[in-house]
Amino acid sequence: MAEIYHNYYLNDREATIKRNNKGFFVELFEGGVLSERRDVYSKSERYAEDLAENWVHGLISSPSG
Repeated sequence: MAEIYHNYYLNDREATIKRNNKGFFVELFEGGVLSERRDVYSKSERYAEDLAENWVHGLISSPSG
């Protein structure tokens, strides 16, 4: 079972940082729809936070285009 650590929101983008027994992963949403899940198990919490911030600020493009 995954535990939610942080949520980031900006405009129509959202990122949720979660942690399970393997480590951190980030769910990336656009328009309320899950666009991608990125497993960052070997990375730190700060890395997951940076990923989430970059997503909501549009520095990471949507996998669908």
